[in-house]
Amino acid sequence: KLCAEVHEKLPDCETVEVKKGLARENACSLTPDVACERIEAAVARGLANLGAIKPFVLQGAFALNLSNRDPLVKVLDEDVCGDDLWTVMHEVCNRAGAHYSDDSIDDGAWRYPGC
Repeated sequence: KLCAEVHEKLPDCETVEVKKGLARENACSLTPDVACERIEAAVARGLANLGAIKPFVLQGAFALNLSNRDPLVKVLDEDVCGDDLWTVMHEVCNRAGAHYSDDSIDDGAWRYPGC
């Protein structure tokens, strides 16, 4: 579904479907080796076509919260709202107890094996 949404907003952007959702907690996934090969090939195609891809800009205001599998069960008591998505994402992470630097919300702790 994410690949379809990206293509809707950015038709020239390369995507790779590495898993297809079958049910709420069930998916059919590519093997890591095949997934990495396809991702690497798509990155090469995307970089070769970089000038043709126009950026997609999200317009605020934003309301963000966290859930654990069930979107009706929210981690935070209330949504974090604001006009700047980056600031809203950082505030959600901070309120949830994951304190990241101002440079990135990615702590680098997890990576797909072999990629």
